[in-house]
Amino acid sequence: TFACRITLLAFPFYFPCHGPSKNATVIIEKYREGLPVNISKLLTDDSAVENFIRETLRKAVYEPVNGQDGSDDDAQTKRKSSASDIFIVANAGIAFKYHGRLEWPYGDGKPDDHNMIDDSRKDAETFQRERIQKEENGCVSFRDAEKLVRAIYRIAFSAPAAAQERARHEQALITLGDDDFSFSLANIGRFRCNAYRQRGSLACTLRVFPFGLPDFSRMHYPPQVTDLARLQQGLILVTGQAGSGKSTTLAHLIDQINHDPSRSGHIITVEDPIEYIYKHGYSVISQREVEHDTETFASALKAVLRQAPNVILVGEMRDFETIQTAVTAAETG
Repeated sequence: TFACRITLLAFPFYFPCHGPSKNATVIIEKYREGLPVNISKLLTDDSAVENFIRETLRKAVYEPVNGQDGSDDDAQTKRKSSASDIFIVANAGIAFKYHGRLEWPYGDGKPDDHNMIDDSRKDAETFQRERIQKEENGCVSFRDAEKLVRAIYRIAFSAPAAAQERARHEQALITLGDDDFSFSLANIGRFRCNAYRQRGSLACTLRVFPFGLPDFSRMHYPPQVTDLARLQQGLILVTGQAGSGKSTTLAHLIDQINHDPSRSGHIITVEDPIEYIYKHGYSVISQREVEHDTETFASALKAVLRQAPNVILVGEMRDFETIQTAVTAAETG
């Protein structure tokens, strides 16, 4: 993040979120009763798979931890319990990450009498019995994992104009073994997906970004951090390990500047993907997403000085060219 400049204008696609199917309703009821769900039986066709994915994404954003229903419908209260990540991996249950710990909303996929004996040492009868039992306990089979990942691609690139983009991303997954993309679901949130191959099957990790900004008053930022938003010039680096709160800290600083009447100007962000969506306040905010709105971080930074920026936020600095251009932008004041 910098007290300097860059620009971007992103109009993210919003895809229709259909109401939960009858199967999805069964999932919710079984989940709330604390019962594991046989996911395989629910994935009867493409439509059912897509509805299951939508319901899972909705659950990650709005379902409280451990399935305990919250009585307060306030969006901020719901957002407190949003999962940060969703994991879909064959031979395991679908997992949500809450505050660094994994939860299995549909069951963890382990047989009731699960043991550590290698599959290769089990006889056919034992292997089949455990496979059935694992599915009853929420396990995702290799075939189901592929169905779920393919359904995420269909949802993410459902617009007719996105057919070629979907084909390009699916080809990247096939040829390279991994692929990155992001998408939005109306009334639910934004998601960054990394799809990849593991043990010959498809898997994916989804980072969850609920719409709107977090309630920063609950985060108790020290005044030294908040004071950074008052800087008029210079370069601010926000660093840390994955999940340490870098994106939230950056959003907090941008929000502080945006609501400061003495700081009205042009704020530009360059991100991959866009994480939090900002509303224009005292400042005009342009948000650019790499691949959708600009080719690379470096190319966006080169164009920034022609866009009259006052503040630039760069989501990542991955290479020397981007770092060099960012430092040059900061030096211009």
